[in-house]
Amino acid sequence: MSREHIEFIQSQQLEWLAHPKLMDVTYKVLSEAKNGKGLTALYTIPEGWSSHRAFTLHCDEELFVLHGELWINDVLHREGSYAYLPRHFERSDIHCSKEALVIRLIAGQDTPVVSFEQPSADTPAMLGVDTITLPWDHSTIDGNLKHLCASRKILRICPVTKAKTFLYSVLPQTFPENNEGKQEYHPTPEEALVLTGDLIGPHGSMRTGAYFWRPPMIPHGPFGSRTGCTCLIRFVGGEHINHWTEAKTGFSFEAPYQPILPDSLAHLSDKPARLRINF
Repeated sequence: MSREHIEFIQSQQLEWLAHPKLMDVTYKVLSEAKNGKGLTALYTIPEGWSSHRAFTLHCDEELFVLHGELWINDVLHREGSYAYLPRHFERSDIHCSKEALVIRLIAGQDTPVVSFEQPSADTPAMLGVDTITLPWDHSTIDGNLKHLCASRKILRICPVTKAKTFLYSVLPQTFPENNEGKQEYHPTPEEALVLTGDLIGPHGSMRTGAYFWRPPMIPHGPFGSRTGCTCLIRFVGGEHINHWTEAKTGFSFEAPYQPILPDSLAHLSDKPARLRINF
C-alpha cells in the first residue's frame, strides 16, 4: 500500500491518457503504489462504450460516478452513485449510456482476469448506491472539527479491516477559532477528492478536482472553507482514528500553494488552481 505523499494536486493539471486496455477510454492517474498494487485514477468513458466479456480483478475496487451514467451488471450508476466491487467479483456486462467521468479506487493491479473464484462472503458487493438519498450525519464528527460545521455520509466500512469510505461536507465561511487549531493525524493512509467547493489548509486552497494521498501519521490542518465543500474521502487498510497535536497551528484563507509532491509531479508545484475550476 506504499504510495508517495501527494498533498495536493489539482487533477485538472494532469493530462488525459489513452487507457492501454480499455479502447476509447481515457484516464488520469492520481496516485499509484510503488509496487503497482494500488491505483486511484479518473476515467472518462464515452457514451455507447460497452464491455460484454466477463472479467474480475484480483483485488477490491471502489468507484464513484462524478458525471454521466454507467451500467454494471444491469445496475445503473448515475451521478453521485457509489459501488464496491470485492476481489473476484464478476463484471459480466458494463456499458455507458451517457458519457461518464468516474473515479476508481483500486486496491491492487488494474488487470482484468477470468477467475472462477468467488468473492468472500465477509465483504459483499455494493452496486448502485445512490448517495443523494443517504442522510447527512454530524453526530459522530470529532469535536475538534466543530468549527467546520461538518457532516458525513458513510458509504462503506469494511467489516474486516474497518477501512472507511464516506462523503464529507463542510459549510461555507468556516474557520478555526482565533485562526488557529490543533493538527490531526491518523494511523492509516487517507486520500480525498474534492467534488465541489474549496477546503483551505496549510498547503493552500484545494478546489473542485483537488486530490491528496496522505501516508499515516502525517499531521495536517487546521482547515477552513470560503464556499463550503463536499469531498470523497477514504481511509485505507484500517480504522479511521483521529489523534491530535498539543500545539496549535495557524490558519489563513490566503495560504499560498505549497504542495508536497513526489518528483514525478514536481512540475505542478508552481501551478495553483484558479478561483473557479471544474473537472
